[in-house]
Amino acid sequence: MKRLALLGFLLPMFLGVMGNTQTLQSYCYSNPQNFNQVQGLNIDKMFPIASVSKLVTSYWALSSKGPNFKFLTIVHATPVGENEFDLHFQGAQDPYFGQEKFHFVISKLNEKGITHIRNLTFDENFYFLRDLDVERDPLKEKMGFPWKNYYVSPIGPVKTLSELKKSHLTENYLASAQHLARSKISLLKKVTFEVKKISFLNSKDFTTSNVSKSFALRSAPLFRLLKEMNRNSNNFVAVEIFKILGGRQEFTRFIKKNLNLGPESINFYEGSGNRVASEPVYNQATCRALLLIFKELSLVAQKNALDIDDIVSVMGADGLVDEGYPYINDINTKSGVAKTGTSAAAMTLGGMLNTKPQRLYFMYNVNPIEFTAARKRASRNMIGSEVRKLSKKFADSLTELDYKKISFASFDSDSFNELPAPISLP
Repeated sequence: MKRLALLGFLLPMFLGVMGNTQTLQSYCYSNPQNFNQVQGLNIDKMFPIASVSKLVTSYWALSSKGPNFKFLTIVHATPVGENEFDLHFQGAQDPYFGQEKFHFVISKLNEKGITHIRNLTFDENFYFLRDLDVERDPLKEKMGFPWKNYYVSPIGPVKTLSELKKSHLTENYLASAQHLARSKISLLKKVTFEVKKISFLNSKDFTTSNVSKSFALRSAPLFRLLKEMNRNSNNFVAVEIFKILGGRQEFTRFIKKNLNLGPESINFYEGSGNRVASEPVYNQATCRALLLIFKELSLVAQKNALDIDDIVSVMGADGLVDEGYPYINDINTKSGVAKTGTSAAAMTLGGMLNTKPQRLYFMYNVNPIEFTAARKRASRNMIGSEVRKLSKKFADSLTELDYKKISFASFDSDSFNELPAPISLP
């Protein structure tokens, strides 16, 4: 750890000798004795915040939908012959519908004797990306990580159809079964699922019959989806949730009404922190505004018998703030939460240290001159050094979070249920 801290000081100095260097363009932290007392640099100046945006999206989602909100997809099965069915997915814009969830559906349909499909159809609200809901580590897997599913734009019937058709739908089924067992979700050991044709069917053109059976497929609670989104910084999920909530105009109204934050404090274009092709800038916010949002995110969680560590990665335990980036040290491990941010406009880290009597909220923003691997590494080391100093300063009041890491699944063991009669979503 000492060697890492030393690197955090020396590497930026070395780069400075070369010419341009990174700058800590903004940082701030709240006083554990009084949240309203904020210290730092350029506290009230707006800067791009990269993927720390996902914490803002999380706050909006939890405030608007509640932590236990579930996306409801309806699966309709209509017999069309001996041991043959037409299957239709009536979507709910569930942003975490991937290979594992489809395998879960196949297993449940097999339990009902549904194994051979004549026509598999889906509507415009059904999204499917094969690798989306597989719990993976981008740092460990490096080039093997399915980054393509983190930057899908736009999603729609053409992309969904391509993903459904690109391989046999039971591919990697055993791997899904093994992984889901960690979440106490049991799949059949062996399944049959033969499909003759897959196609898009507009919702206005779909009808059920008196022999159709309908099944409700509910996602995991929203707070667990947000936790996974923040753990590995899933841009696709953040973008889709932001759109579902109403997009830029609705967010502007929400944040003004709830926290009295106007365009001089926060300006959002989308939910992930990426640059929007149709817009000239990234999401921006002041340091002070972000501290307020982090605090409110924590309070919203606590009001619903949760805590911020149920939504944001725990330092030293989860995702990109585990051992992969230099933000964890012997002082703060498992004693705070944080979200990383990486873009050409800013390298960022925002989160909370579990201090007493009140929690300490922090935000760091570095301008990465030249967006190269070396420059990004130097920026992270700069932030890591600052976080260590902050953690050391408040070490006497810092305590570990009551946190137990659990495996991610985008649904629960009881997420699939037959409805008493064929039904359609509103």
